[in-house]
Amino acid sequence: MAKIIRSVESNHNGTMEIVLHRGKKMLDSLNANYSYGAAHDLWKQMLSKSPLKNVGSILILGLGGGTIIRLLREKFKFEGKITAVELDAVIIKLAKEEFGVKQDARTKIICDDAIQFISSKKSKFDMILVDISIDFDLPPAIISPLFWADLVMRLNPSGMIIFNALSQNRSLTPIKKQIKAQVLEWKMWSKLNGANNVVVIS
Repeated sequence: MAKIIRSVESNHNGTMEIVLHRGKKMLDSLNANYSYGAAHDLWKQMLSKSPLKNVGSILILGLGGGTIIRLLREKFKFEGKITAVELDAVIIKLAKEEFGVKQDARTKIICDDAIQFISSKKSKFDMILVDISIDFDLPPAIISPLFWADLVMRLNPSGMIIFNALSQNRSLTPIKKQIKAQVLEWKMWSKLNGANNVVVIS
């Protein structure tokens, strides 16, 4: 049985909980797993399908508890540069204190709005991983034409975007519309982890 060992309040995500389940710590909201549970398994599947050999830089939009960073460094032995952008300072603090995810010479963690970050910065990346949600919902701003135009501008030639579209029951028509507007090649990984749709753009 899962045990809540820490609970904190966030202005952006409501109540966030550190949960101990079968000896493993996870980061949850009241309704969804943010890191190290189902989210961890999902990203492990996604990254195992993704070519990292020629990737030198990765942008992560949505840090959570640092699942993606730890997978990249520990399981997939990625040695390139990682920039992670997370709006919620509470989550950044939990990632550091509870899961040991922090900045170093190859890893930069930025407290900022992801939409604002990609619209204002000029840096480009070989891979962009989008994992932005509030509980089970995608913020409307990340389905907007402006977000997708800015996202593509941050991608190096021959780069890849992996977008966690969450529930298989959600209509992907708005996302597909934005991808087509940017004249991008894309494919779908359906029902990863039994429930999630993932859009891969390259």
